[in-house]
Amino acid sequence: MHIPLTVALLTYNRSHYLREAIEGIRAQTYRAFEFLILDNGSTDDTPSVVLGIQDERIRYVRNPPGLEIMFNGVSAFKIARGRRLIITHDDDIMQPQMLEKQMAIMDANPDMTAVWTNTSTIDQDGNTIQEYFTPPGNDRIYGKGEFIARFPSENLWPLPSCMMFERARYSRRYIDPIYYDQELGKRLPKNHGGDDVLIPALMNTFGSVAFLNAPLLKYRKHGAQDSNRTHLSRGIVNTYKILRRLAGKLADRERIVPLLDSHIARFTAQHEIIHTVTPQPDTKVRAQLKRLFDKACSDLSHNMEAAPPLLPLRIFLSQTLANRGDFFQGLTEPAPENPTATHALFHWAKLRQSGGNLFSSIPPKANAVILGSALISALLINEARERGLNLLCCIDSNVTRQNQTMLGTLIRCPEWIATEDKPIDYVILSSERDQDAYLREFIHGLNKTVQIRSWKELAFEDFDASPSEAYRT
Repeated sequence: MHIPLTVALLTYNRSHYLREAIEGIRAQTYRAFEFLILDNGSTDDTPSVVLGIQDERIRYVRNPPGLEIMFNGVSAFKIARGRRLIITHDDDIMQPQMLEKQMAIMDANPDMTAVWTNTSTIDQDGNTIQEYFTPPGNDRIYGKGEFIARFPSENLWPLPSCMMFERARYSRRYIDPIYYDQELGKRLPKNHGGDDVLIPALMNTFGSVAFLNAPLLKYRKHGAQDSNRTHLSRGIVNTYKILRRLAGKLADRERIVPLLDSHIARFTAQHEIIHTVTPQPDTKVRAQLKRLFDKACSDLSHNMEAAPPLLPLRIFLSQTLANRGDFFQGLTEPAPENPTATHALFHWAKLRQSGGNLFSSIPPKANAVILGSALISALLINEARERGLNLLCCIDSNVTRQNQTMLGTLIRCPEWIATEDKPIDYVILSSERDQDAYLREFIHGLNKTVQIRSWKELAFEDFDASPSEAYRT
């Protein structure tokens, strides 16, 4: 029996979201698919929810309790019977035409090996936070090897719940060790984002891949997600190193490799900096970061698109090493199509080059909290200390980061700002994504009196355009 598509829905103890996810799949205008529901040993009423639905396409597979979450995902490859496969999640919701549009573009392009879509973002109650995860634009088809070449500059991160691909092209050597060796699954680190990019990258070595710009999936953002428990940088560094190996086989590798090297330097710096407990990394680490920076800068002549990823490292080195002006040599303005955060980093670098400080508009000794604990947060810690702010802590929803210390600053859970007795004057948003409106609402839900400033807003403050005008560029 020929089955053109398998939709595999991964679930674990989210029956309150599961019903909506199932109905989104059952409501698809394309109907010729096998529907796998893979339950990783739920202890809530998930079984009764699934068994109460009458649909001959459904195959319900329930794992015994205690298996790693990775096993549930790789089991989809082993159990699926469809030629194509999409692995989605119990807290996300497909729009009715998602599968139809994906199948249509793959059928129209016989060499195509994968296609994913834009998404909107919803909160835990289903309210829209962000209409487009990737800014509105045209659909994109990447020829063989082209996605690997363009990913570093476009930074088009696919979300796995909307990724359809040719199942036969995914090598068993990636699947079988995890499927058959549970102890291996327990030892593997939980990475952030790596597989999201590597699946289309691997598919792109066999043929074309495509991105549909319509937001055909509602991606739910909430505190219980595994992404709030995963590693912030190790997986991304590994991703770029694998992409670099793949790029070595491409014709224009001299242009692409410097771009990947810049990203490797950026995320290696993130890994080292955000896991530094003391107020600054030791001399050895700072020397290592300086070498990475110098090596990446030496290749900029091959591709100036490799310059923007080095902006955070330029700022950090200027904050922590002598002769800070040296780190801004060759500083060039990013192209207009670069994200808001990249332009904000450029303005921040220009500000430091001229001897300024990002927090010049905030009074010294003000009580401040930073929302986040990634690389931008670390740069903000250094800048706040230089300005003389009273930095109380960082707050982060990632439970693996809570109660840790970054650059001598304690990381707390977000709820802390609702219970702290000491007055908090400012919360500084550190997100690189354009989701500040949602974050402001989130913070004000915990503390209605605190002033909220975005680092991007502060970076644009000293330039001719007003912050709001600059922020929209």
